[in-house]
Amino acid sequence: MSRRRWFDWHSWTGITAGLLLFVVCWTGTFATLSREIDWLLDPAQRVQPAAQRASFGQIADAAQRAHPQATVSWISAPLYARSAAEVVMDAPGGGSLRVWVDPYRARVQGTTTYFNVQRFFRSLHMSLFDWGGSGAGYYVVCALSLLLLVSLVTSLVFYKRWWRGFATLKTGRGLRVLLSDAHKLAGVWSLWFVVVIAVTGGWYLFEMARWQIDPEGSQGQFTVPAPPDLAAAPARMDIDTLVARVRALRPTLEVRNISVGEDGAFQADGQDTHLLVRDRANVVHLDGRTGALLRDQHAHDLDAYWRWSDTADPLHFGDFGGLPTKLVWCVFGLLMTGLCLTGAYLHYQRIVARGGDRQALSRHARRIALGVTCLLLAATAAGGWAEISGYAIDGDASRVWTMTPASVWVFLAAWLAVTLAVIAVWVRKLR
Repeated sequence: MSRRRWFDWHSWTGITAGLLLFVVCWTGTFATLSREIDWLLDPAQRVQPAAQRASFGQIADAAQRAHPQATVSWISAPLYARSAAEVVMDAPGGGSLRVWVDPYRARVQGTTTYFNVQRFFRSLHMSLFDWGGSGAGYYVVCALSLLLLVSLVTSLVFYKRWWRGFATLKTGRGLRVLLSDAHKLAGVWSLWFVVVIAVTGGWYLFEMARWQIDPEGSQGQFTVPAPPDLAAAPARMDIDTLVARVRALRPTLEVRNISVGEDGAFQADGQDTHLLVRDRANVVHLDGRTGALLRDQHAHDLDAYWRWSDTADPLHFGDFGGLPTKLVWCVFGLLMTGLCLTGAYLHYQRIVARGGDRQALSRHARRIALGVTCLLLAATAAGGWAEISGYAIDGDASRVWTMTPASVWVFLAAWLAVTLAVIAVWVRKLR
């Protein structure tokens, strides 16, 4: 196949799927820093560091005193030194509360529903709000990783000596030449990032399909023996005693998250001495009533399949190195977002310059792609409304709106306005 044909494949991928790729890359960029954005917007999540931190048990007790009718289900350690600890509680009438506790003084600073900026961008980026729980949104988003691979491979074939393009940017020769060089420059510098996102996105597609075909088999590494039935079941041990038990069993484990089950199960996970794994790759399961060990999972004990499964998330979101790597992922996410927009625009300009049947064909392709994308985005808006309403507390959906800080709504409204403006300009340029 000629180099020209490879170029056409690259261009058509951008012009037919560019808008949807833009939405996914744009939301993924914000998802990378979504927890930090929440920290900036919600005063309840900001604290002043002190010399000593409170224990997990003290943090849980503070949340329990603030909401005596709710039940603690999850506790997360502070993300940074100036971050609050998070306690997730089940409301008695349904729904989940996020209780933000000062980790130094064991003092509740605020309570929200489960909805926040992090949840918004994660759900939007991961599944386009899944369109009412159908699962189709996951497949659409993950399938875009295959188009990223197509764009990557075709660009390397038709772009002669691409390795010389790391410092090529012509100015003073018109907007089209400038955008073309900027597109190539950003693409060359982003090659490694596109590979990471495309490969991990393809893996998510495989995982999603496997989960639907074999739900039990796809959870193989997470099978945990159930706590034994006891004739006279004792009350659950206090959280600090159980955490001490975990640390005695795994001295090298940095406990970051704790899960408390109604059946007496107790789970602690976090980071150990392994590189590039999510927290749940290292997990200790205890019988919360007796402290007996149910399962002790080390990342190095996982086979290649599950080890890679626990590595995909840190690579995809860049959170393995804290804020510095997140910022790197954010910058390259913005470059990818720009590639989606400029690539389609440049292809359209070339088609217009040539005229003839190719221009008519391009117009039909654009209209079809735009129509499909608009339908998907309309379904996304409906799915987003349904998901946000689904975070109701005690059956009251209005509490999602009243318990969420006003600054969060202002930020999301501004983000949506900017996003819609970019889409409108992009569509206008490609009419």
